Amino acid sequence: MTHILLMKTPIRIGHSTSSAFQIMLLIATATIFSLTPFAPARDTTAPAHFELLFPENNAAAYATTYGDTPLLAWRESSDSQSGIDHYEVWLDGSHVDDIPAGAFGHLPGGTYGNYEPFRPFGILAAEKVHYYTPLLSKASQGPHKWYVTAVDTDGNKRRSYSTFNFTVKAFATTKVFVTHLGYISNKNNRLVVDGSVRASSFDVVDLGGKVVVSGDLHSSAGAFGNYLIGDFTTPGVSGTYRIKAGSEYSMWFPIGLEARLNYEAFLRKYRNAYRRKRCGDTALNWRGKPCHLEDARMHAGKRHGIVGGWHASSDVRKIMRILQPGLYGLIEMKRIVNPPWDSGQYSILDEIKWGNKYIHQMQLDDGALAQHYYLWCGTKDWGESINRYTNNVIGDSDDRVLPESTLVIDMVSQSRFIRNQSTIYRLYKDTDQEYADKCLNAAVRCYNYFAKTWPVVTEYETAFNARPYMELVSDCMPLAYGVRVNLYMYLATGKSEYKDQAVALADKLMALQETKYIEGQTEVKGFFYSNEKKDTIFSSLMAHGGLDGVEGGVIVLADLCDALPNHPKYPQWKESLRSYLEDNLLALSNKNAFGIVPAYLSRTNVAGGQTGSTMRRNVGGLYYQYLCNNRGANKVLARKAILLAKGSRILGNPKLRDLAWRQVGWILGNNPLNASTVYGVGEGQPRVYKAHLAPRSDGMVVQGIGGGSKDMPYMRQGHWRWCEMELHNTAWFARAVFELLRPTDSVSPLSDAVNGNLKRPSQKTSR
Repeated sequence: MTHILLMKTPIRIGHSTSSAFQIMLLIATATIFSLTPFAPARDTTAPAHFELLFPENNAAAYATTYGDTPLLAWRESSDSQSGIDHYEVWLDGSHVDDIPAGAFGHLPGGTYGNYEPFRPFGILAAEKVHYYTPLLSKASQGPHKWYVTAVDTDGNKRRSYSTFNFTVKAFATTKVFVTHLGYISNKNNRLVVDGSVRASSFDVVDLGGKVVVSGDLHSSAGAFGNYLIGDFTTPGVSGTYRIKAGSEYSMWFPIGLEARLNYEAFLRKYRNAYRRKRCGDTALNWRGKPCHLEDARMHAGKRHGIVGGWHASSDVRKIMRILQPGLYGLIEMKRIVNPPWDSGQYSILDEIKWGNKYIHQMQLDDGALAQHYYLWCGTKDWGESINRYTNNVIGDSDDRVLPESTLVIDMVSQSRFIRNQSTIYRLYKDTDQEYADKCLNAAVRCYNYFAKTWPVVTEYETAFNARPYMELVSDCMPLAYGVRVNLYMYLATGKSEYKDQAVALADKLMALQETKYIEGQTEVKGFFYSNEKKDTIFSSLMAHGGLDGVEGGVIVLADLCDALPNHPKYPQWKESLRSYLEDNLLALSNKNAFGIVPAYLSRTNVAGGQTGSTMRRNVGGLYYQYLCNNRGANKVLARKAILLAKGSRILGNPKLRDLAWRQVGWILGNNPLNASTVYGVGEGQPRVYKAHLAPRSDGMVVQGIGGGSKDMPYMRQGHWRWCEMELHNTAWFARAVFELLRPTDSVSPLSDAVNGNLKRPSQKTSR
C-alpha cells in the first residue's frame, strides 16, 4: 500500500522547480512512507483483575528459629493488547520484588543466586498460579499486609482485587498433630491428639472460625502411649484450616490446592539442594566458590583425579553409598515428574551429569565401582581429620588423596551403579546419544565384573557388617541385587538373557518369604528370611551407610510387576508383594496411633543396630520396634513409603497408599514431637549438625526421630545420628513424594523412558 503525504504547502508545478523534479519528489516521498511502518497506538488499558490466593486473608503462618516464611501465591492476570510484563510484590507498604510474567514465581536459591525462576506444572499450571517467597528479613514475626500489582509492557498497572493480611507466629507446641504441609486429598486424612486432651470429637475449622466438618476421635492405646485418632474427609474443600479437639488446636494447615503448592515447592527445593551440595570446580554451591580441587585416588602408582560430585551429608566427604541413592533420586525425578521447568543450564540432566562424572571417576579399569566410605586416606578417626575444606592447591600436604589400599568393592554399590547408568542411558538415548552410550558402556563393564564375582561378598563387606549387633550380608540381598541388575540391563538392552536371569533369581528370592503364621501368633506373615535356613528374619534396621534394608529387596518384585506385567510369573510376584505389604507392614502399622511401620522385626528380642538392647514390643514370639534405637528412622520410613506407594498402585489397594502418606506425614511433622525433619519444609526442624561445614539446606532430610532402648520418639539436638542432612535420606523421601503425587490410575512402567506423570489427571485423584 502507498501512503500519500499530505503537505501543508503543496508543490506548484511551473515555478522554480521543474515539473520532472517535483514528480520525482512525490514518488520518493510516497516510497519512503510506504516503507516506514507506523507505530501502533499505545496500550492505555490496565491488565485484567486478578485475585490473591495464599496465605488466605487473616491467616497465621509459623516461623521457626530459621525464620521460614510463607509462600505468597496469586492467580495470574492477563492483558489482551500489550501483554503482562511483570508483577510487583508489595509487603508491608514496600515494593520488595518484581516477578517476570514468564517465570511464574521466585524461590530462594542460596548464595549462588537469591532467586530462581519457577514455573508450576500439573494442577498449579492449570490453575495459573504464581508465587513468591519473601526474603527472611522481610517477614518477621508479627502482622503483615501484602498485595500484588500486575504491570503490562506499556506500563499500565492493575492492583490485585484485595490486600491480604497474615500473621507470622512463633512455632509453638501443640497436642493436636497434623502433617505440616497439609493434605492434597479431601479424604482419609489422619490427625492424632494427645491422650491427655479430654475430647471425643474434633472440628475442622476455617479462618473465620466456621466448622466445615466434624468427626469422632477414637482411643489408640498402642505404641508411644495413649492417643486419640481421627480421620477426616472434606469434600470440595480447599483452603487453610486447623483442628479443634476439646480446648486444644492444631497448627494451621492447608487442604487442596495450597497443599499441592507446598509439595511442588518441595520438589524445587529438593532439586536445588543438590546444587548447594556441589563439590569441585563450580561456584554453584552454598559457598559460591570452588572446593576440593585436589581430590584424587591412587591406582597402579598413578594419581587419578576425582574432583566434583556432591558432599554426601552435613560434612564434606563424598560417600558412595550415599551419593548413588542421591543420584537415583534425580533420575526418578526426571523419569516420573519430568517437570516443564527442567531445561537450560541448570536442568535435572545437568545436575545428573555433574554428580555422575565423579561416580564415573571411581570406576576401576576392571569395571568395578570403588567405595571408600569412612576409610578415607586410611585414617583411624572415621575420616574426621579429612573432613574439612582445603586450599585447592594440588601437590601439597593439604590434598585429600585415597591410597589404593583404602578402596573397597561392595555388592550394593555395584548393583546401584548398574541400575543408575542403564536408566540414564534410557532417559537420554534420544536426546544425548553420546552421553547415553557412555553410561551404558559403564553399566556393561560393571555388570561383567558383577557377574564374575556375584554372589561372593568381599572381606570388607563382611567385616563391616559383622560389627557387633549388625547383620551379615545374607542370601536375601545378593538375590535382590541380582534381580535388580539383570532387570535393568534387560530394560536398557532388550536382551532376553538378562530378563530370564532376573526371573530365575526372583523365584529364589520369593522362596525366602514366610507364607504362614508362626511363633504362636496369627497377625503377621509375609516377611523374608535372611537365607534358606529360615531361622533369621531379614530386616536390616540400621541400613548403615546406605544399605537398602529388606525393603530394598522386596522392591525388586514391584519393579518386575511394573516392567513385565504380561509375564506368566506376574501373579506370583504380585502375591509376594501383597503379602509383605498387607500381611506384615499394614498389620503392624495398626499398633501405633501414627500409623508408621516397624523398622525391625525379629524372632529374638535383641534389637538391631549397635546397642544390643532388648526389644519390648511383640506379637506372639515375634519382636519388633518402630524406630531405630540409636539414630533417626527417616531412611527406613521413606524407603518403605516408596514401596507402599508402588504397591498400592500395582495391587489397587488404597489402604497402602494411605499408609505411605502416613510415613511421609511422620517425617513432615505428624509425630509426637510435632517436628518436621525436612529443612525448609514445615516447622520445628532440629538444630543443624556441623553448620560450619554445611549450613541448613532447604529440601534436605535429616536422620530423623529415633527411639532409643524403649522405642519411644526422641531427638538429640545437633547430633549427627538424628540431625545430619544426608542425600540418600533426602532422595528416598523425595521418591516417596514422586510416587504419591502421581495420579492413582498412572502405571508409569519402568520401560517408559520419560513419563512425567505429575500432570493434572483428567479426573480427580484420591490419596
